[in-house]
Amino acid sequence: MIAFDVETYPITHKELAPKVVCCSFSEPPRVIGNTKKENLEDILRELFNSEHHICGHNIAFDMGAILRSYPGLTPNILSAYREKRVHDTFIREKLIHLGTHGHIDTIGGQRIS
Repeated sequence: MIAFDVETYPITHKELAPKVVCCSFSEPPRVIGNTKKENLEDILRELFNSEHHICGHNIAFDMGAILRSYPGLTPNILSAYREKRVHDTFIREKLIHLGTHGHIDTIGGQRIS
């Protein structure tokens, strides 16, 4: 299981899926940007083509940003989803809350609208 997070340019009313600035990985622990030294697209392709499970909080947003930045990774990302290797901790938290409290009106003490 690899914990995964993407940082993007700011979200605006004109740009709901902004481009990726960098990605953080738990294994090995590192942050990688798209620099001349490291090609982020190749590293992401390797991750999505591996047998690793990928876990993130609201990971669908991260995947959308990756697709916006690197459309060539579409088949790799879709394969990871088809193989059930993409896991979203935000959705999982909602389901746990629903199972223990019978609703998802509040998560982490905050009301969800």
